[in-house]
Amino acid sequence: MAATRAHVDPATQYRLRPARLALAFAAPRPFVAATSIGSRTAAQRDDRLAPFPRSLAAKGEAAIGAIDDGNPHRAR
Repeated sequence: MAATRAHVDPATQYRLRPARLALAFAAPRPFVAATSIGSRTAAQRDDRLAPFPRSLAAKGEAAIGAIDDGNPHRAR
């Protein structure tokens, strides 16, 4: 639960939904083929397929990177 809260807090700080922050983090990874699988509603699909402003991607990278720095199992 603490790990989840650690990832939700930056999303809240940047006024993003946690899924949006996660997608901004995952999208630039060269090994990620698709960032949105299993949207349950049209609104979720539209949110996940909307383009990411570069500032959002940078915020996501910095926020999640700061949390994951001590995690030996991170994918980078």
